[in-house]
Amino acid sequence: MTFSRECEYALRGLAALAGRAEARPLVLSEIAAREQLPLSFLSKIFQKLHKHGLVVSRRGVERGYALAREARAISIRAILEAIEGPDLFTRCVFAHHGCGEEHPCLAHPAWLAVRNQVQAAFEGTTLEDVVKARGGTTAPAAGPVQAAGRPKAPSARPRRTARS
Repeated sequence: MTFSRECEYALRGLAALAGRAEARPLVLSEIAAREQLPLSFLSKIFQKLHKHGLVVSRRGVERGYALAREARAISIRAILEAIEGPDLFTRCVFAHHGCGEEHPCLAHPAWLAVRNQVQAAFEGTTLEDVVKARGGTTAPAAGPVQAAGRPKAPSARPRRTARS
């Protein structure tokens, strides 16, 4: 089983976010430079990661991307499936579109025997584990963000109350 370069870049980009002492967002150009990744490709990857709720996007003075939750709460499986699709671990290892329970390829029985173990291994390995294996520590998550990507600001005006 092999994963795409897109999966590798997603993992490296997320590890760059997670492997910092502070939780401030990073702009993609900074992530791309740290990991020596192509910026335009990384931009498309981070759009997928954002869509799947793995990163949050911030605008304004502290713009950029941050982890949506702590690195220990993000499994490698979630990252891989965000990039490759939810059927990643049910697809044929030969990438045959016709392979399945009704029309199995020659390797299908062997893949069925180990598929759940492979899936469990990636589910049990977190982004924090990857960062620690690199020799780093992880930053706290950025916290909840409004749908528009901006932290909710307190209202400056007092609330109106109904008069009796």
